[in-house]
Amino acid sequence: MIRSFLAVEIPGEQRAAVSGIIGELKQIPSQVKWVVPDQVHLTLKFFGSISLETVEGISRTLTPVVTGIPPFQLSLQGLGGFPNVF
Repeated sequence: MIRSFLAVEIPGEQRAAVSGIIGELKQIPSQVKWVVPDQVHLTLKFFGSISLETVEGISRTLTPVVTGIPPFQLSLQGLGGFPNVF
């Protein structure tokens, strides 16, 4: 089983801003498992633990759907956590 999700990469400038916030939040004692800065992303859909066959099927289905989509503007606002904040 593979823990899988569909995500959008965050551009460098915004990734750096998020990484800075994570750096500050790491100073607060918690049980949070922080993501490393180069893996910061925007999750669109979390699939959970699925088989490699299912991952491959999702990939085959989505590739023609997303091919050719031009870059788009992304603005980040707010703060959240997975699976939830509290």
